[in-house]
Amino acid sequence: VRKLNSRATSRSSVIHLETGEERVYCSGLCSDGLIADVANDGTAAVFNRRLQLLSPGQDARPIVSDARDVQISEDARVVAWEAAGGVYALSSPLSGGQGLRLGGPGSRLMTLSDDGRDVLFLWAPASLPRQAYVAKTDGSELRQATFEDGGIERAVLSGNGRILWALTPEGRLLKFNLVRAERDLISRFPPDFRQAITLVAPGSIVNVQATVVQGEPLRVLVNGQEAPVIQVNQGDALFQVPWETPEGEATLELIRQGDFPWRNRAATTRVEPLHPQFFLRNGSTVIVHQDFRSLIDERSPARPGEVVHVYATGLGPVIPQPRTGEMSAAGFVQQPVVCSFDGVPAQLRYAGPAPGTIGFYLVSVIVPATPGVPSLTCSQRSLSFSTRLPVQAP
Repeated sequence: VRKLNSRATSRSSVIHLETGEERVYCSGLCSDGLIADVANDGTAAVFNRRLQLLSPGQDARPIVSDARDVQISEDARVVAWEAAGGVYALSSPLSGGQGLRLGGPGSRLMTLSDDGRDVLFLWAPASLPRQAYVAKTDGSELRQATFEDGGIERAVLSGNGRILWALTPEGRLLKFNLVRAERDLISRFPPDFRQAITLVAPGSIVNVQATVVQGEPLRVLVNGQEAPVIQVNQGDALFQVPWETPEGEATLELIRQGDFPWRNRAATTRVEPLHPQFFLRNGSTVIVHQDFRSLIDERSPARPGEVVHVYATGLGPVIPQPRTGEMSAAGFVQQPVVCSFDGVPAQLRYAGPAPGTIGFYLVSVIVPATPGVPSLTCSQRSLSFSTRLPVQAP
């Protein structure tokens, strides 16, 4: 038996694949919903928020008024559904009764085993990464099946309830034997971008959000040219745009070394000579004290008169010009940078490549005597970029 939901004919029906018999459960506007799952005897689980069971020769049996996803066992003796309050299961649904909640709010239904004894769902209690849980539909057992650092994106349970396949947000495909408590890494899907990169500048560092895990071997191609990868973290990576990259539209590719011979879909970006920005790490601008020994933040503010160093990206060509992938020496940017604190011109001490780094720049300014959190705004040509700097009282 297979289900058929047709927009063209405005009907929902099940078809017996051996006899060709079609049983229409919903026609016209199909206001009662779409067929979500079908048992072997043709009993259909239909929902459009309201969940009903439609069995051959019987009237529709309403189950619950709020359902987002539904599965029914092969023998039609168990139905499981996802709702706002969590994941629920009901045994002998054609006889009535109340559903038993198995997973808490926010849990997502994945798979009901063929015999209806086990249900797989994803759940993130206490704001932890979402993991896979397997529960007995009679409520007698609930166990966490996965313990992945980054959580689980999708999962499926085998018909006999013994094997679980799971996909992580980083693209790892995992297989779990729930009987033997074994875990196998089957493969890694090609890494992919998690956000668009709209603009880059040659020679500069780019922080890309991607489906990668910390420390893994990663390659980045810009217009097919190898780009130096500086660091790979959990969920993001730093790479340098080659100095030789021409202006205009460019393609970006991420390749996980040692993968099967497949590649992810290339992303596109635009290359401009300048794309000045202060560098952010974990949402905060990276600013260091004059002696480079510690970061500047609310707990360790800048001192009036101190020279502070702000890391930046995208400030364009520098003199002397290093090769792609080569650490920079002290120098200066070809396009001048001017800065101000709350609109008052600042004393700029340095604007050039960050010595000993690849693709980073430094903007060094003298802190004014005004305490508080003044705005530091810099510009290069007509392009401005700004941040705030905590300053302690004199």
